[in-house]
Amino acid sequence: MSNKLSSINNNISDLNSNIQDLMYEVREMGDKIVRSIDDLSYITQESTKMLDKKLDEIDSSIKTNNLL
Repeated sequence: MSNKLSSINNNISDLNSNIQDLMYEVREMGDKIVRSIDDLSYITQESTKMLDKKLDEIDSSIKTNNLL
């Protein structure tokens, strides 16, 4: 009986260790996702600025042509 309890205890300890490892990996994955979203947000903002600038240039060109 003592061997069975010892075996169960070892299995529970292994399970606990595996759960802790899994929690660490999930946390790391979450951090990577957050960093990727931050990068994507920055790229989107920069692209929007560039697009706005180009659209303003086109609008200015159209207005100039309309005046001619």
